[in-house]
Amino acid sequence: MPLLFDTKEIDKLPDYMKILCRTLLNLYKELEEEMAKQGISHRLYYSQEAFKEIVMSYDIESNWCNEGYEATFDEYMGNGLITGGQLLLGLSSLLGMGEVATVEAFEWMQSKPKVLVAANIIGRLLNDIASHEEEDQRAHVATGVKCYLKDYGVSKEEVIDEFYKMIANA
Repeated sequence: MPLLFDTKEIDKLPDYMKILCRTLLNLYKELEEEMAKQGISHRLYYSQEAFKEIVMSYDIESNWCNEGYEATFDEYMGNGLITGGQLLLGLSSLLGMGEVATVEAFEWMQSKPKVLVAANIIGRLLNDIASHEEEDQRAHVATGVKCYLKDYGVSKEEVIDEFYKMIANA
């Protein structure tokens, strides 16, 4: 299997992420061997690229956390739409879909169509609404709720209301 990226990047991640990333790398290796037998190993490229992107975004979050940096809401969402994982999930789902999984299908998904962006926005904001209080209690990158509070100086209730509006408009 071609090396996805410098595996030293994985060492920068929190321990629980290291385990996940190494497990996924092993899975990609096994998938490539199986898919090579079928002549379709080229499909892995798209999933691997999304995997690289998500690891780099987790590294950004890790750096923010370690440095005590509080991103703006726009910075947070720009990165958070990647860590939401919808692109990786979508591209990985195509891997086993037989003839439906054409190069055009992979390229369409990789182009981040509006439906994928909407799914990322919805997932990210709903996750932040559900988890912000717990995540504020531990060493973690600031949630979208905290970033929005800081940027706009509104109450938590107003943030939640605004997030639901963003979700409805996604």
